[in-house]
Amino acid sequence: MLDQWNEKAERDVGWFGEEPDERGMAPCNIREADEEVIRMVARNHDYKNRLYRDREYAKASRWGNIIAPPMFMPCAGAGCPHFPMMNKDVGVYVGQHFGEEYDYYKPIYAGDTLRIYQGRAIMKDETPEGGSDIRILASYDRKYYFNQNGEQVGVFEHILKHLYSEPGTEFGKVMRYGFEGDMALSSSFRNVRWTEPFRYTREQMDAINRFYLNEPRRGRNTLYWEDVNVGDVLPSTVLGPITFWDAVGAVGTHWESVNTLNEFRRNHMGGLFIDPVTGVPHQGAEIHLSMDVPKLIHWYSSTIVEQTIISACCRLVGNWMSDDGFISHVGWRKFTNTQYGDTLFARGRVIRKYIDEDGSCKVLVDTALENVRGYLTNMCPITVKLPSREAQ
Repeated sequence: MLDQWNEKAERDVGWFGEEPDERGMAPCNIREADEEVIRMVARNHDYKNRLYRDREYAKASRWGNIIAPPMFMPCAGAGCPHFPMMNKDVGVYVGQHFGEEYDYYKPIYAGDTLRIYQGRAIMKDETPEGGSDIRILASYDRKYYFNQNGEQVGVFEHILKHLYSEPGTEFGKVMRYGFEGDMALSSSFRNVRWTEPFRYTREQMDAINRFYLNEPRRGRNTLYWEDVNVGDVLPSTVLGPITFWDAVGAVGTHWESVNTLNEFRRNHMGGLFIDPVTGVPHQGAEIHLSMDVPKLIHWYSSTIVEQTIISACCRLVGNWMSDDGFISHVGWRKFTNTQYGDTLFARGRVIRKYIDEDGSCKVLVDTALENVRGYLTNMCPITVKLPSREAQ
């Protein structure tokens, strides 16, 4: 299984093309970062930020031009994470998005041309000592982004956790995937309880709408590094209730170009699972687009794509840091699904303030998302580079 995975990881190294190639590599979605494309992405991420959409406003800022929101990089081309494939007689696994890491070295400006390089993905065995029926593997998959001047603007790392077990173990009886696309689940896994949608009162919906409309935004009122203190709490932001309208925006901006399922089946039948009632094959990513597909694989809920969630934390920090701040790092870890119908509240607190080796004045903000049910769903530490009064 790992030999096959390593062969594919080695084969995939190289520049993204304009179309999917013989390696199965996804294309570069956005080659030219023009104003309209940046505005399109901003609509699904942080349309309140005028730096992403208002030419005259951005021209008067320190940047001098429209800049792209942080989640523009994966929208330009994130490729496809490396899931191991195996025959059900050899072993079984459950793959799960665990986290993502983003490093930003300079802004992507309107008018930039992008190139994306797929690095060599690596797999690590992170099984705890002491022995277990379940082997925990983690894959780290990096993409490198360059502008037309050959300058590296950022890095995106996708982290997946893979739980692997032999077919005869208890875990192996829970779920089996075969290359032919069949699906078998044990009775114990079938009993996982489905998360019912949250029911809102009219008063709660009014409160959420007021919350969103009244989010404070610093904008042109510069926040200086000297004015920040460890322990400062950021004004909260809200996302939701999340609906399929949000999913439409997610597909339109986050994913690689989507072919019809007829075309997908032609090359990837082993990556599909079949509805036992209708006989219709489904792509696994449809768990992000439907309430029905997650039920087919006996998940406990649907879940929105991660970039929508990360953007809520970036908006929280963007509101606070002013137009002169620059997000230099984003880390994301998932604790649980974000179900359609749920509302997320983003909260943040300054936990570190320091001067980097290159002299940059930086602040680390610990951000997290809490859903309307009261659960902590995601964490997302964000590092910000702020202007200093001493450098003025």
